[in-house]
Amino acid sequence: MTNRYYSSIASDATLSATITAGQTSMIVNTVTGWPLTYPFTLALDYGSGLEELVDVTNVSGFTVTMTRGVDSTSAVGHALGATIRHVIIARDMRETNVHVNATSAHGANGNVVGTTDLSTAIAAIPVVLPWTTYPIAVNTAIVNRGQYMVTTSSPWILTTALAPTQGDEIRIFDVSGQAATNNITVNTNGAPFQGVVQNLVLAYNYVSVTLVYTGASYGWKVA
Repeated sequence: MTNRYYSSIASDATLSATITAGQTSMIVNTVTGWPLTYPFTLALDYGSGLEELVDVTNVSGFTVTMTRGVDSTSAVGHALGATIRHVIIARDMRETNVHVNATSAHGANGNVVGTTDLSTAIAAIPVVLPWTTYPIAVNTAIVNRGQYMVTTSSPWILTTALAPTQGDEIRIFDVSGQAATNNITVNTNGAPFQGVVQNLVLAYNYVSVTLVYTGASYGWKVA
């Protein structure tokens, strides 16, 4: 699987010039907060009927080079001023599920989390985690072993507990299908996410994600 990169502080951008369905580069008005490593994913004409997903392969100044029409979306033309947003997409969730459900890696039998010799074994995770539904408060502290169903009409911040333990698992579900408008932010409370100290922003309707704490070096990882 390809490593992809994410940022919790990526600013929305707009197209500085119209692009056709065949163009593989575009000029935008800002790249503030975007990942500095490639590839990462953008949605063009975000939230509209023309929305297209692209993988960014290079950024030079405000010129973005990209692979068009990824994850079953179609390459189409986009007008000057179209909204552009850095996103997590269904492909990211599918790949993590494949990884979790793999039955062998380097001679191992049974489900595995890592698929390299350097993968760190983590503590067994209970089959049943406690469920909590959150229409309680916009900024909510959560425990590091649980499942959280978020039903929200406003943006949410879920803050993990301090001093997580290797093997801690958090599952989050946007059961009301409003995360695209009312983003769900997971504040990792200073712990790394995907190896970098950053928050996770869930911005797709009905998104579900499982996070596992792997240790101090890489912190929380999408499982």
